[in-house]
Amino acid sequence: MVRGEIEGSERELSFPKLMIGARGVIVLMIKHGVGVVVCENGSPHTVGEYADNWSMNTFEDYTGSVTITNEED
Repeated sequence: MVRGEIEGSERELSFPKLMIGARGVIVLMIKHGVGVVVCENGSPHTVGEYADNWSMNTFEDYTGSVTITNEED
């Protein structure tokens, strides 16, 4: 199992970058609309979920930290 934790604030960054969605999901965006979930944060998405069609108007830059660890089920 993989778990993500967050802390910090938000500001403008260039790709690749962490972005936070309206429902709290944090995605490592590789380029505009393309990225992978690194922290579910109460959203309906799962860590590791990849998409190339994220709705960018629901995201903003995230400048906090995300810690990714392996965990036993």
